[in-house]
Amino acid sequence: MKLTKEEQNIILPMIMRVLRTKSTKNNPLYGARIVDFINLKREELDIKGTMTETKLRKCINYIRTNGLLPVIADDNGYYVSNDPAIIRDMAQSLKRRVAAINAAASGLEDLANRLDPQEDQVKEYVSKHRYGRNEDVYHEYNEYTYVGPSERDLH
Repeated sequence: MKLTKEEQNIILPMIMRVLRTKSTKNNPLYGARIVDFINLKREELDIKGTMTETKLRKCINYIRTNGLLPVIADDNGYYVSNDPAIIRDMAQSLKRRVAAINAAASGLEDLANRLDPQEDQVKEYVSKHRYGRNEDVYHEYNEYTYVGPSERDLH
């Protein structure tokens, strides 16, 4: 994931500074509060676009992905921690979310296949490749029979 120049040069350092100086485990910052603070400073920082919680999550992900700052998130907001146990717990939480998202994606794919099954590849091939009188046959009861050239066709 790439950041825009504005996100990388202005917004990212601001988020990191706010998290380092204004948040603790006992006093985490809600995403909306960080967004509001940055939007308040937009003119002062010469930020063209509006800061959103989506952009904040993108920046937080960039910070974590690049190991810039140990940003922790819980039900109360974001904060920075140097406690290895808390950092590992956050990493495990992210892995559990990935597994849950993958399970949801698989469930949706299964549902889509039940609603609109993809045509069987053998049936599709046979329907496209007819060989005159001696045709391959795909029966209604899902049984495939290769008929191929008969002995008579070979003479």
